[in-house]
Amino acid sequence: MLQEAYNLDPHQIMLISGAPGTGKTTTIVSMIYNLVNKRKAKIHVCAPSNTAVDGIVLKLLKSGLKEQILYVGDPEHRIK
Repeated sequence: MLQEAYNLDPHQIMLISGAPGTGKTTTIVSMIYNLVNKRKAKIHVCAPSNTAVDGIVLKLLKSGLKEQILYVGDPEHRIK
């Protein structure tokens, strides 16, 4: 899947879906980490819930991408 992400045109999107516990967040974080570090790509991530975005952001923070993250969302919502 990472190779597919590398081959995307800058105006294309990739949708990842699946049942809970199938590794979507881990896959997404790995893809973002590699695309940002190796290609200096700018990635926009959205999800159907704040919880889903929080999971991605928290794993990205642990991966060392702190300076590259811009989190945009409801000002009343805070990552726990």
